[in-house]
Amino acid sequence: MRDRVGVRSMAVLVPLAIAGCRGPDTKASEAPPARVEPPTRVEPPARVEPTPPPPEATPTMPVTLDWTITPRADALHIDYQVHNGGDAPVWVVDDMLTWTAGKLSRAPSAIIVRNGAEPGLASLFRGNLNIPTHDSRMFPSPGMREVAPGATLDGAGEVALPLSAWHNYHPDKIEALRAPITRMQLELQVLPAQGTEDKDWQYETLDDGSRVASPFLRYLNERATLIQGAPRDVPVP
Repeated sequence: MRDRVGVRSMAVLVPLAIAGCRGPDTKASEAPPARVEPPTRVEPPARVEPTPPPPEATPTMPVTLDWTITPRADALHIDYQVHNGGDAPVWVVDDMLTWTAGKLSRAPSAIIVRNGAEPGLASLFRGNLNIPTHDSRMFPSPGMREVAPGATLDGAGEVALPLSAWHNYHPDKIEALRAPITRMQLELQVLPAQGTEDKDWQYETLDDGSRVASPFLRYLNERATLIQGAPRDVPVP
């Protein structure tokens, strides 16, 4: 009897021992996989545009223009003075030209009359006011006159009355004045440098055999500055 009991006890212990030796329950002990976060997107650094250098200031030409109007019976007489306050010469494009009997000649009293920048303002202009034609080379720019540093250049001209638009080459092609005109302003083209002969200007031979240095339109468009006198009321003759 004892032997059977002992065997039976062994039979009970063996399964228990086997059960005790079995590893842990995989399902119960296995932890869920850690959540893998997607990589954080790294934005490229913002592109920094280089700061452009400030634009070069357009040099102010140290030239002043003073002028007066003297009314006469059938015209307004204009006197003016161009003063060069700089340390280099300048050239005033005011030696007006015209065609007389098929020959190029000086027009010492000529002043172009055109509409000004504001309503009621007429511009009294000396320089090249180009009106496109079939051959603009037939209508050269006025001659240019040098003004030395510290010097003053005198000029004069006349504007016919009653006041109307006028051009030294094309009086019938210039735009009519927009009435009523109550003020006038004198304007002159001025060059800061004479330029190079045959490239920027050429001599024009006139009817009396004299010559003037006439700048090309291209050179005026590139380099010329418009100087202006103070606007003045239209005087009553």
